[in-house]
Amino acid sequence: MKEQKEYVVNPGWGLLLADAGISLTNVLRRAGLPRDLLRSGQRTLPVEHFFALWEAIEAESGDPLLPLAIGQAISMEAFDAPLFAATCSPNLNVAARRLAQHKKLIGPVTLSVQESETETELELIWPDEVRPPQSLLLSDLVFWVALVRLTTRSP
Repeated sequence: MKEQKEYVVNPGWGLLLADAGISLTNVLRRAGLPRDLLRSGQRTLPVEHFFALWEAIEAESGDPLLPLAIGQAISMEAFDAPLFAATCSPNLNVAARRLAQHKKLIGPVTLSVQESETETELELIWPDEVRPPQSLLLSDLVFWVALVRLTTRSP
């Protein structure tokens, strides 16, 4: 039997959604997930429930620019260990390598970091059988812009 892959969901998501103007209660109801999901510490969800959570976030927001709203809501106020590790990095390459280490711990996705003298290439690699929601893919891309803005304190 194939091992079930799971994603980590932490309580900071509740703050992020609230800051983005999205009702956590409605999202959890839409996704068919427990009301206390984000109130009881870090939890894991099977891939299908994690994607149902993202699809519920999409539906509840009703905003085609949802990933941008999420990116604007990212802050240091809700402690997140990988974000903290990234913001404590001396540069973006080190931050990317640190996040790549954490990425494989939070879900069935790999962050590949390829560095050269003139550029750094980041690539998310999903298992063949995984088809993430579009807003999740876009939010991951927007995250990098938000991270740079957060760490440089410049838009």
